[in-house]
Amino acid sequence: MTRSRCSFTFAFIALGLALGQFAGCAGSEDRFQASLSQTEPPADFVLGLTIYAAQGVQPDQLPKALRPARFVLEADAVLRVGVGPGVSAALFPPRTRQLSPEQVQEIWTLAAAAGQNASLSTIGNAELYEPLGSGAVLSIASNGQRRTLTSNPGSTQDPAMKRLADALAELAWITD
Repeated sequence: MTRSRCSFTFAFIALGLALGQFAGCAGSEDRFQASLSQTEPPADFVLGLTIYAAQGVQPDQLPKALRPARFVLEADAVLRVGVGPGVSAALFPPRTRQLSPEQVQEIWTLAAAAGQNASLSTIGNAELYEPLGSGAVLSIASNGQRRTLTSNPGSTQDPAMKRLADALAELAWITD
């Protein structure tokens, strides 16, 4: 084989691998969206929602869906909650309560709706995310698929995120 033919073959193989990677990413997103379309929560459904408030805002002056909080719902239906300034996605809050299957179903329905919202941005690592002002980070795992998404839960363009935050706050006995 000549040197130019080897270079061409190598370039062709590299291009094929790169296109395969992009196709794999699209397939992964399709599988994630398909997992969210299920009506019942999968056995491996796990959720993390972190609400960030803007600096200088008094949390008790905010509606409960916009107060700084970290919610973690584990696959065994344990809800963990941490509230107050300084919460982050790196926080593993204490156990707050055990949810019923009906409550997990409600959270699944709301999380799936929020996760399918096209206005959300996908990020790689929630623990490294630093919001500029208020916002939320939602991590969902289901059917072996996992995504971390960001949004502003107070946005009129994202009522699904606000409903999810409200429902989790109510389950954690957070009142207005």
